[in-house]
Amino acid sequence: MGPLAFFETGNGVLLLGALAALIVLLWDWRVGLIVLFIEQLGVGALAVGVENAPVQMMLVQTFIIGLSCAMLATSGMQVQLGRTGRQSGGWFFRLLVLGLLAAALMSLDLRFVLPNVSPAITRLFGWLGLITLLMLGLGDHALFTAVALLLWSVLGYAVATFYAPVAEVMIVIGLVELAIAFACSYLILAERLPQMERAARAQAAARAVEMRASASQSVATLPSAANPSPLTRKAQRDATQLVDAVPTTSAAPPAPAAPDTVQTSSATQPPTSAPDILRPNQGGS
Repeated sequence: MGPLAFFETGNGVLLLGALAALIVLLWDWRVGLIVLFIEQLGVGALAVGVENAPVQMMLVQTFIIGLSCAMLATSGMQVQLGRTGRQSGGWFFRLLVLGLLAAALMSLDLRFVLPNVSPAITRLFGWLGLITLLMLGLGDHALFTAVALLLWSVLGYAVATFYAPVAEVMIVIGLVELAIAFACSYLILAERLPQMERAARAQAAARAVEMRASASQSVATLPSAANPSPLTRKAQRDATQLVDAVPTTSAAPPAPAAPDTVQTSSATQPPTSAPDILRPNQGGS
């Protein structure tokens, strides 16, 4: 299959197993979707090149997985999903779990048997199945659940092409994969819907407060003697305090006006006549 022939070698099989473990180790939804599509390409190359699976069926499966990854990525970007999406423990914990799983797989000598299938492909499918179960056990986010279920569907589709390369079976598996992608995309959007509604309400309330504040400021700037603005009232209070702070000098009380009044009245009165005894006797003269 041209450039995909690398996955038919032993190094290609090891690379597919390492990339599957990288999904659990990094726990990044972007990495998960990219690795899922690469796993589909690698498993399809193995199925066609080693087990002689129909090429058309693998092309249809690759298109369905690519479409599912595009839908999930669109939902993740639409809700601005974070880098990790609720990690289950730290990277060291997940690395320890992967190491224990690999050690148990090698020490217990678990043999995954698929009749008439290459042992390398069988071991790869067993490892990918364990990684899928580990993702379902550690993750509680809809996107990682979708990645795990779609990875499981990739394995199921490849096994179906080995033993039952019938178009009806392939159609059913493809419809199930599309249903998983649609359902998980809706769950991603529905999970963030309450947060988006709260953010929209908060933005609307903030805009209403800003509009009321701007309206009150515009009303306060209008000249009004009956209802002065807060700035005018503050200026009046400052001016009153400044006037009260200036020390006042007491003026001398004005002189009483009573004596002047008496003198004036006495000066204006006509002179009194002399007694009659002092007047000359006008009749005897």
